[in-house]
Amino acid sequence: MSIVDLYESSKHRNNVAHFSAIVNLAIIDGGLNEDEEKLVNRFARKLDITEAEYQDIVENS
Repeated sequence: MSIVDLYESSKHRNNVAHFSAIVNLAIIDGGLNEDEEKLVNRFARKLDITEAEYQDIVENS
């Protein structure tokens, strides 16, 4: 494994952590409304969150 692989892995872990925090903030008031869901989906695409990661984060938030 090269140092570049480690960096990318770390970068993705950070993106997942940031995305999780965003979802937690959006859900804090009782769930995702339509506007929040659109915004969360945009962040998921921008942060390269997989569908499996997305589902796991939303279910566990």
